[in-house]
Amino acid sequence: MPAEAPTGVQAGAPGERTEVRAGDRLVAVSRPGKVLFPDDAITKRDLAEYYAAVADVMVAHLAGRPIAMERFPDGLGGQRFYQKKLGPSAPGRYPVMLGWR
Repeated sequence: MPAEAPTGVQAGAPGERTEVRAGDRLVAVSRPGKVLFPDDAITKRDLAEYYAAVADVMVAHLAGRPIAMERFPDGLGGQRFYQKKLGPSAPGRYPVMLGWR
């Protein structure tokens, strides 16, 4: 169930962390109270828990496909960018596709 958040408020203090179980792994989620979809009050924790719940089906469809991630660090109303490279903290189990321009 989505967390309640007042309109215009980005909940989730910097430094706040939680973990979400995804299969046999615990995945760290920073700022879990941050509201990602304000119209529906869906938080980062809500989205992580949803992804964990559908991971078995979703991963089967994504395996072997290149993925580019469009990021909205300050929410949907803020500036956005495409992340084309894995960050330094990304697990080494993901293959990297060369040739992106």
